[in-house]
Amino acid sequence: MSALAVVRVRGSVGVREEIEETLRRLRLTRVNHCVVVGDDPSTLGMIKKAKDYITWGEVDHGTLKEMILARGEFVGGGEVTEEELKRRTGMDIDTFVEK
Repeated sequence: MSALAVVRVRGSVGVREEIEETLRRLRLTRVNHCVVVGDDPSTLGMIKKAKDYITWGEVDHGTLKEMILARGEFVGGGEVTEEELKRRTGMDIDTFVEK
């Protein structure tokens, strides 16, 4: 399974409620936010439903590693660093990106 980077590119003014709910389920609550998701059928369905408000594409391991280290945040807050990632997950950054 490959990873997809999904970025919200439009705001919420005039958006139908069902599409806004889909964007919330994708964790895309604000413009220019990015999430990395798998390419399973249910996620692809949500992406197709919200296609007018997002952009997406496959992300390779090198780019994903750079994204995580530059802009990544842990749930509940806190910047992602290699040391903190190792402490919380027991994995180094390369193993984490691979999984």
